[in-house]
Amino acid sequence: MWSHLFAEWFDVAVVGVEPSSGMRRQALRKRSHSRVKYVGGEAEHLPLKDGACAAVWISMVVHHIPDLEAGAREIRRVLRPGGPVLIRNAFSGRHQDILWTRFFPSALQLAERRHPSVEATAETFSPAGFEKESLQRVTEVSSSNLREYAKRIETRADSTLALISDEEFQRGLGELRRAAESAPPSPVGAVLDLLVLR
Repeated sequence: MWSHLFAEWFDVAVVGVEPSSGMRRQALRKRSHSRVKYVGGEAEHLPLKDGACAAVWISMVVHHIPDLEAGAREIRRVLRPGGPVLIRNAFSGRHQDILWTRFFPSALQLAERRHPSVEATAETFSPAGFEKESLQRVTEVSSSNLREYAKRIETRADSTLALISDEEFQRGLGELRRAAESAPPSPVGAVLDLLVLR
């Protein structure tokens, strides 16, 4: 989603690094763009030249990187001097505004354990020479209304929701659907954090 937007907004070439060939194919099917290419790779071994990137965007994957410190070193290698690392993620201790957490309490507990804190993330990047520059909440419209949001949650695409029992998932989904029946037809926002390191 973000790759083509960055290419348009900033009139730049964008390289999306993704270890899963299936995810790369899906990205190409959904939104191909002449200035966006996807390559196989992992954060710990980026298939890019030294200083190749003006900025690095990491969106909702920090908790999936097995060796984040090695990933930080690789990011330092491929990033031009002074370039920012922009991390859009949910962080431990800051899940309170994520809507689905109200309906799936054990998933919230899992998310608290799976997602690193802002402080831990900044500390992990520190040995590679990065410092925290800013942190802000960002809200983006994820669905046009709560019914549409419930349909998105129904897919169970969020990796944390995939870890809870089927029984709890169905119970929470039922509560979400009931809430959607009486909710006003207003947009639903996804609230995450944007941590900027430099």
